[in-house]
Amino acid sequence: MTEKASIVPKISEEAHFLNRTRARRIDNGDDLSFVCVATKLGREVVGALSVDIPVASISYLQEEARILSIIASPIAQAVRLRRSAQEERERLFEENLRLQEELKDGFRPPNIIGTSK
Repeated sequence: MTEKASIVPKISEEAHFLNRTRARRIDNGDDLSFVCVATKLGREVVGALSVDIPVASISYLQEEARILSIIASPIAQAVRLRRSAQEERERLFEENLRLQEELKDGFRPPNIIGTSK
């Protein structure tokens, strides 16, 4: 994914759109335009946001790309928050394991042969 939005005015004229999954249904024969923007955290691309729309002018498609970029920004922030929460959970889990090991070792006097509940 690049810095710039990907705009394809007519997907029927673009070799990369093979529609092998048949996800794009064009029942009435109308063609589609495609607009895609990167969802980025700093310089890292964490996803993409795209839309298929009826064929439109380049200026309209550029405006759609601008709107998608605006929408992509809070999505990227949500990804950042989710990652942060996941990292915190993992850190707490590891700390919990470490503390359990310390407690296990700390309450076992060396002169006791066994333990029971």
